[in-house]
Amino acid sequence: MRFPTGRPNRRPRPPFAVWRHFAVFGLAKSVATSLGMQLEIFSLILLRKAFDQLPHLPEPISLGGELKTVLRMASLGLSALIVFALLIPYRRLQRHAPISKDPEDVKRFVGLKKAVCLGLLLAFVATGAFFALGDLTVWSPDGIPSLDFFKVFYTILIFTDLLIVLASLTVTRDYAIVFRNFAFALVTVFLRLALTAEVYTEALIGTGTAVFALAVA
Repeated sequence: MRFPTGRPNRRPRPPFAVWRHFAVFGLAKSVATSLGMQLEIFSLILLRKAFDQLPHLPEPISLGGELKTVLRMASLGLSALIVFALLIPYRRLQRHAPISKDPEDVKRFVGLKKAVCLGLLLAFVATGAFFALGDLTVWSPDGIPSLDFFKVFYTILIFTDLLIVLASLTVTRDYAIVFRNFAFALVTVFLRLALTAEVYTEALIGTGTAVFALAVA
């Protein structure tokens, strides 16, 4: 006997208000804060995927012949734990210094960032609506459609982060700030790549990405 899998091609629908808070309000505060929230989301995705391995275990649960499944669960859980642990020093190292000493430049950058956040909110609402209707699908090689909100979510965040980086270039040319912003955008790219990788590769990329984020914090 195995655990019931229900509808295998669907994913649990994430609470809309939670993702809106992470994606939009976090970015409105700062890029670094938004990145920390992205890592939080990713660690929860890893835990969810670890639980997704449960249907592969026999009932009653035993290790007999299913050691590979247990190892996959362990790798995902360990990666989530490492990301969780690294987020503690990441938050402590945050430096929320003004992007420029010129108040007008800061005001202009804040305005640009608010415009990007508004666009992100609209894109998020549209994505959530399509997801709720079951029309947003990612086609697997065997032709079976499956909903994957998170892949689309992180793809949108990649473009959002790049827009923020480009907006910052209109305000400052300071090397440290520019490097840090581009590095944060790269973290989002790595997180998006991890979502499409095989279990062990996803765990490795996720852990390495959290270490990279901590290094540039």
